[in-house]
Amino acid sequence: MRSVTVVIIGSGFGGQCAAIELLRRGIDDIVVLERREFAGGTWRQNSYPGAAVDVQSPLYSIASEPYDWSQMFAVQSELEDYTRHVVDKHGLDDLTVLGAEVQRIEWVDDSWHVTTTAGDYRAQFVVNATGPLSTPVVPPFPGRQSFAGAQFHTNAWDHDVPLAGARVAIVGSGASAAQIIPAVQPEVGELHVFQRSPHWVMPRPDRKFRPWERRALRVGFVRRALRAAIYWKLEARIIGFKYSKVGLWLFAERHARNLLRDQVADPDLRARLTPDYTIGCKRIILSNTLYPAISSANTTLHDRDDGIAEVTPTGITTRDGPRDPPRRDRVVHRIRRHRRRHLLPGHRPGRHSAPRRVVRLPEGLSGHDRPRLPEPVHRHRAEHRDRPHERHLRHRGPDAVHHVGHRARSADVVAHGGGHPRRRGALYRDDPRRDDTHGVAERWLHELVQVRVRTRDRHVPRLQLHLPQTGRLVPGRRPRPAARVDRHRDSGSVMTPGTPGMFRRSPRLRLDGRVAVVTGAGGGIGSAVARELVSRGAAVALLDVAPSVDDVARALGDRAIALRVDVTSPDELRAAVASVHDRFGGIDVVHANAGISSGDTAYTVATVPDGVFERVVSVNLNGVWNTIRATLPDIVAARGHVLITSSTYAYLNGLANAPYAATKAAVEQIGRALRAELAHTGATAGVLYPGWVATPIADVAFGADDIATALVARAFPAPLLTPISPEALAAGAVDGIERRAARIQLPGRWRAYSAMRGIANPLSDVVLEKDRTIRTLVARLERRRP
Repeated sequence: MRSVTVVIIGSGFGGQCAAIELLRRGIDDIVVLERREFAGGTWRQNSYPGAAVDVQSPLYSIASEPYDWSQMFAVQSELEDYTRHVVDKHGLDDLTVLGAEVQRIEWVDDSWHVTTTAGDYRAQFVVNATGPLSTPVVPPFPGRQSFAGAQFHTNAWDHDVPLAGARVAIVGSGASAAQIIPAVQPEVGELHVFQRSPHWVMPRPDRKFRPWERRALRVGFVRRALRAAIYWKLEARIIGFKYSKVGLWLFAERHARNLLRDQVADPDLRARLTPDYTIGCKRIILSNTLYPAISSANTTLHDRDDGIAEVTPTGITTRDGPRDPPRRDRVVHRIRRHRRRHLLPGHRPGRHSAPRRVVRLPEGLSGHDRPRLPEPVHRHRAEHRDRPHERHLRHRGPDAVHHVGHRARSADVVAHGGGHPRRRGALYRDDPRRDDTHGVAERWLHELVQVRVRTRDRHVPRLQLHLPQTGRLVPGRRPRPAARVDRHRDSGSVMTPGTPGMFRRSPRLRLDGRVAVVTGAGGGIGSAVARELVSRGAAVALLDVAPSVDDVARALGDRAIALRVDVTSPDELRAAVASVHDRFGGIDVVHANAGISSGDTAYTVATVPDGVFERVVSVNLNGVWNTIRATLPDIVAARGHVLITSSTYAYLNGLANAPYAATKAAVEQIGRALRAELAHTGATAGVLYPGWVATPIADVAFGADDIATALVARAFPAPLLTPISPEALAAGAVDGIERRAARIQLPGRWRAYSAMRGIANPLSDVVLEKDRTIRTLVARLERRRP
């Protein structure tokens, strides 16, 4: 049995990325296992006619391995050349074992034992880089084995079978079929396409790169700029898919319907090619040639109602077809691929396992074992996502392990306990041995059992307990700090201070059992946020100089304390933090919310009374700074979250409200800088941008000052002037805290302006400067000099 540090299963792009990164870090004791007789993955395996990538080539490539692409969407032959280029450049052939199909993998004596058809291996780490779509699946159509002609899957195209003049049936109409149909339609005699459900098809913006463009793309910053532009153009589609039906229509469905209308003249065929679901629910196909091929005279489309009833030796009988089936010479299956086969094959449990079922006994807890390897996540897992009993649970599926590559589950790093393989200068794994001091309260284990019993017949996902583990060193590597497991702090996975993983997103911050500090909590936004935090299980320390903070704390019960604190005093804040430690033991969340306005009336810069600007700066800016400085050590230690209340005035013109707007713009910059500075610690920070909120601060713009009210009504569109209640704002703000959001813009109608402020603000400044009504109102305000 050969011993290595890392075994990589799969030699496609995922395996290549993993191997390259390991070699860069000086870890060369690795082996890449490939079950086929050639290395390279999907673009060496799939060679069907018309095969090409449906993501732009400058993006569909390894970021550190640029290539001289000939066109925007590379075809299979060029992608195969690129694969060979990467393999040859890094000498990956020497690390790859061909014909090594993994038959069994188990954890024995502190290492992985991997059994393959080409030998056995012992490793400290296993990287699962098997392709999720590498194993074809052909439905068991009645009589399929009796067919006398040639039949094959697109995954294993038989190039020895001639298609010229033949009668060909293509079973399936997905992405691969959309490439094959236009490629073979001109040469075949008859083409029958069996479609279960139609796909949305959008134009494919493909073209050849001109010589000067290829020369320009060899320049590093040009290539990176194009890659970034393509990435963000694709990512921006989430606005339509998730947030805006109008955007979805404008940027996606409109183009798909126009393409269908322009390329398919037959109304009946067009109706059968029109999906009955919202665009984006299934994979969108990019093609300029699919519809013309299907509309051609030698092509017949068979939809769901005319599907396959049986396969005969001479052809296919459809549900609505004749009793004597028409003869087919070739059948090409393009149905689907087996998505579960990207998991580690043939896994068998070893000594290390995790509780599969926990049973409450009089003398304690007992459990049955199951292997702790990634599992597919059931499509209904969202039903269980935010329930309180899942605070100490974790799904072990493709979304809970580590991936190599962009937007592709191409490499799953398997390390017990949720360890991250890439740390800055440290490669480690979590100790797979069971830790009896995991710090999970017994009541959560018992509650898990009860939920499993109640949902046994609902086909919901199997939940699994995640036990925080301690770290274990790989020989020769720098030690990492020990992971903290505190009485109520559970980040959902084991994170270590100072060593964030490359592939990790910040874990969701569960508030149940946390401790939060809220400044400006005597009323308005602060008191509403405090109530929302307590409703979600947090303990809250309310800080305010106003006596009303005592009433707010009494209404919240024994999970809240009130501290009369002036945030302009660093000493008072430090004393308050010590009081919170004495009462609750630590701080996980800070909401720096204290703030005041210029007063009950509006002022211009020329008319603001002496001392008002200094007082606003002292509370709104210095108060936020002092709050963060006093609590930051606790936030870092707990890998918690800081939320800073800014305002839409951080980016709006501060007309007649300059002191307030200036301080809110300043604290926005503090929040942005703080988030970047905390990134290496595991803690996070975010900025809250409230619009108009129904609080006393907003009264000056809504009736308390007639000139200010008229200015606001003139300067802003009516939809933006509707105030949001403090309770609604608090619910959204606390949601953002749990998500560790960088920006929280409430109400949502301000988000479009916020996103376009670089364009909207100069235009707004011009309008405010030129508008005669606003100039008149400002002049009236100036005459009202105190």
